[in-house]
Amino acid sequence: QEAGAPRVDILRILATLVAALLVLGAPGLPAVLALRLRPLTAIVATVPFSLLIIAVTAEAGHLLGVPWTLASPLLLGLLAGAALWLPGRRRSSAEASAGAAVAASDHAPTAPGDEPGLPATGILSTPRGRAGALLAGLLLGGGTLLVQALTMMGGIRAVNQTYDNVFHLNAVRHVLRLEDASAWVVGGMTALPGNESYYPSAWHQLVSLVVQVSGQEIPLASNVVMLLLAVVLWPLALMALMRTCTTAGPVGWMVAGTLAGVTGAFPLALMYWGIVLPYFLCMTMMPLVVIAVCHLAGLAPRSAQRLTGLQLAVLLPVVCAAVTLA
Repeated sequence: QEAGAPRVDILRILATLVAALLVLGAPGLPAVLALRLRPLTAIVATVPFSLLIIAVTAEAGHLLGVPWTLASPLLLGLLAGAALWLPGRRRSSAEASAGAAVAASDHAPTAPGDEPGLPATGILSTPRGRAGALLAGLLLGGGTLLVQALTMMGGIRAVNQTYDNVFHLNAVRHVLRLEDASAWVVGGMTALPGNESYYPSAWHQLVSLVVQVSGQEIPLASNVVMLLLAVVLWPLALMALMRTCTTAGPVGWMVAGTLAGVTGAFPLALMYWGIVLPYFLCMTMMPLVVIAVCHLAGLAPRSAQRLTGLQLAVLLPVVCAAVTLA
């Protein structure tokens, strides 16, 4: 039994990891696919889309008396994707023509994803080379953050002993016990009956679904979600910001991902002091806010990565709403 314990732990961690990826990605995936975003931006945008859909279904379930499960966000996600599919399809041919015109006017290579400015040479000028640069940035930046975070935490199943963690873990248990993830239910956990107030509960809604799907304990689910956001979403979001809002090439994207953990202020500080998980969740999505604002202000360079009017009209309110709810 002792010899099999490490194997059991690995299986539990993998189950939690798969559940976290499902909850973070599945609800928002249909809408992101319908918008036809570029691959890197689409991966990063899936999280705020999922969070917004989860938050909406939590409040709708509270009003309608529907028990809290992943089925509700998945259903709403499919409906959102269906609503966006036809407008996105109508614009796809126009977007392709516009992208070709931009590439020709800028004298840029016509391969999808190429940026204006100095073209990449050698292997970095190929689709595989560009994908390799992004993967290298994720592995270097995310790997560095993962080692630092696990060292700081003392293990993936450890329970943070700082101020706010007792509230956040118990709020997830409160949601699961009542089968209700409304922000007012979370805000009423420490209040007298009738004195419930709003509390930003996107984090607790998210983690509660991961616990439901994986069947694992709350601290493990909370830690896995925290690590995924820090070591995967944050480096990818920084690389998406660099790729869509600057004329940097593959080396620049890779450097942006590699330097994701260069400062102790974020994400590591919010992972061990506080522990300020709602604010931490909000900050991991901020590069997408900057991307949307840059496009709104006309600061993003003309390239195949540039958001269209429809994409910006949908992405900006969704990301801002997700950040606010977080």
